[in-house]
Amino acid sequence: MMSFETGPAPQPGALTSTATLADAISRELIMLEGKSGNTRLVGSMEEILGDGAPVLTRSGLVMSATQALAVSTVFACRRVIAEDIASMRIEIVRREWPRGVRKTTVLNDHYLAPLLNAASGMPCDWLNVFDFVQHLVGVATMYRGAYATITRDDKGRVLELLPLLPGAVQESQEADWRPVYRVHGYGDVYEAKPGNLLRLHGPMADNALHGMPLSTVAREAVALAAAVEGAAARFHKNDMRPSGALSIDGTLTEEQAHKIRDDWSRRYGPEGQGGIALLTGKLEFKPFNATSADSQTIENRKFQVEEICRYFRVFPVAIGHQAGQGYGTVESFLEAHYTHTLRPWEIKLEQALNSQLLTKKERLAGIQIRLVPARRGTFSDRANAYRTATGVFMTPNEAREMEDMDPIEGDPDMDRVQIQRNNTGTLPAMGGKPQALLPAPDKPAAADSADGGAKGYGFAPDLYGHEGWLAPEASA
Repeated sequence: MMSFETGPAPQPGALTSTATLADAISRELIMLEGKSGNTRLVGSMEEILGDGAPVLTRSGLVMSATQALAVSTVFACRRVIAEDIASMRIEIVRREWPRGVRKTTVLNDHYLAPLLNAASGMPCDWLNVFDFVQHLVGVATMYRGAYATITRDDKGRVLELLPLLPGAVQESQEADWRPVYRVHGYGDVYEAKPGNLLRLHGPMADNALHGMPLSTVAREAVALAAAVEGAAARFHKNDMRPSGALSIDGTLTEEQAHKIRDDWSRRYGPEGQGGIALLTGKLEFKPFNATSADSQTIENRKFQVEEICRYFRVFPVAIGHQAGQGYGTVESFLEAHYTHTLRPWEIKLEQALNSQLLTKKERLAGIQIRLVPARRGTFSDRANAYRTATGVFMTPNEAREMEDMDPIEGDPDMDRVQIQRNNTGTLPAMGGKPQALLPAPDKPAAADSADGGAKGYGFAPDLYGHEGWLAPEASA
């Protein structure tokens, strides 16, 4: 009995040997010659400089950082983190503590405001602040970190921020613990001073210099997802027809065998017209490829989505993958997404901006750069929250600010907490008679006795337990 395969030819993506790997690398990479005359094997600019050089994985696919982004789950996780962080408003504020009370003032005239302002910020001439932050965070999610060159004037003030290519900076540490940052890919290699380099480390830093590249850590999970996707694509490319073997009793010449196979493939193979095959004599077709249902392709693809999301610390539902995950309300999901996915990146970026853009003198003066998250929840949920908050710890104008609305001026009630008053018009007392609280004078009168000042201004707790200055008649 003679049998011969009639299935489609092996696909280029299914690499099974070192020779195949070498052929794939030869096809996908280019050869460049360095200045020293040494020939080296390189790929795309990100892979030349970064941590994402192509590597043969256990699933048989060559995987790099660029190829990983072709997997929808990787692209979606990187996108949701980068875009959500870039959507946060950046403010430069000064925090002071006059008379022990915190006061925060937004500094719209600070020199960093034209670079980082949410409405019209331009870190450089050709990039707005949203795209800059999106690039910075997006690169940091996949590589060891993201970097930008800081241009300063003679007083140390930032003039421009220029993002660098992924992997362009190589970190090292000298024997005296001094970090060294060498920049490649922009002409000659040069050493960047720490004050002239904005650094945002990737997740789970394995040392003090950089984070761990997810393009390397998660490449096996990503490659398996790509392999399952490729198998499904090849199955559908074959018009969902199983490959198999034609067998016939007897002996055929090589020419007869090729003619039968070619005729069968042309009619019933990929892109063939199909129809009903009529087999005569001893001719028999035996399929040997598993169907999509038999190989549980859909289940495998769902599992790989969840597996990749674990690496990025992203809820699968945030990228459109339901998988039976449910939340009581939209607000509860958004709060979980912010707390577990966005908050670590928000803190990481805030600390990087504060420590590397502001001067030491500014930080000591209370100047800070902060990220303000976009409002979360439905309008009715926010309205109910403001109604409660303005009666406990928030003023109406602060609530309006959170909704990106201008404050109401000229009405002092808009700048005070809306505490419920009793019918005498005074604030309720903590446990005794009503107390008429007065603003604290710059220098309170000296107490006439050791009991806190029975004849002058005394010290007593207000409604929140804070100590305030009382009028003489209230402290008597």
